[in-house]
Amino acid sequence: MKNFKKALPLTSGMFNQIDFNMKRLLILIFYIAAPILVIGQINQITYNDAQNYHPKWSLDKNFILYTSMDTSNQPALKLFDIKKDSIIDINTGKKGDHYANWIAGTKRILFDCEDESGKPSIWEFNLENMQTKKIIGDQICFHPCPLHDGRKIAYTSFKTGNPDIFVLDLNTNKIEQLTFNQDTDHHPIWLIDGKKIIFESDSAGNFDIYECDIIEKKIKPLIVTPEFDGHVCLSPDERYLAYSHGPAGMRNIVIKNLHNGREYFITKEYDNSWPDWSSDNKIVFVSNREGNMNLYMIDISDLLKEIE
Repeated sequence: MKNFKKALPLTSGMFNQIDFNMKRLLILIFYIAAPILVIGQINQITYNDAQNYHPKWSLDKNFILYTSMDTSNQPALKLFDIKKDSIIDINTGKKGDHYANWIAGTKRILFDCEDESGKPSIWEFNLENMQTKKIIGDQICFHPCPLHDGRKIAYTSFKTGNPDIFVLDLNTNKIEQLTFNQDTDHHPIWLIDGKKIIFESDSAGNFDIYECDIIEKKIKPLIVTPEFDGHVCLSPDERYLAYSHGPAGMRNIVIKNLHNGREYFITKEYDNSWPDWSSDNKIVFVSNREGNMNLYMIDISDLLKEIE
């Protein structure tokens, strides 16, 4: 006959020990599962050996426009079709196309590439008729960002000998210089009303994020830290911004509530950059978590509650 050990009576002290051990187990599970819950919301979009960067949502959320650089180090523009889960090559007839932005509500994009003389210039490409035309070509210029109605273009130019922010009014052809310093100011983006621009500058010793009031001709810092802060984008309602923060090779994406200043890291490892925000609170960004820079997407609808 098998021997069975007599069951011991459970005392109150044993219950306390069980409760303590259970709490320790639940805490351990939380710390193991918490990163998985965040990571589980991240979906990979592109899977290739190219270096992909600067993704931009189309207004209808059906496409993501981005730059891809293959092993030949020749950048080209591509579209990711959300519904078909496929990639479309964009043939502008030029070489070295990169840093493209949509002209909102249209199938036209602005991008920069070298002209016939090898000078970086700003171009427009129409995805409907497949026509390309030069917009700005009398100066070394790049990083074009159109105002939402397409009337103006903010861009970076070496017209004064170092990178500064300029604005071209397409109705009057008037060019206005917005920044004046000996440092690098680049990557401008518009606020919806067209009265302010957000851009990056290394005027404080490393790249930080600034705001320029075009009407009052005033510049103020938005995000200044000892680390890199850049690759900024705004939420469609302009209540939040997202940006890349940290040293090279270890950057993460941060979302910031512009009303109360609260921030939340939506990525916590790898190297992450170039966020862009859709109208349904999805952020597409670039990450090297597979060994090279591919595009990823995360729904931050619930995460926004963390900074309210």
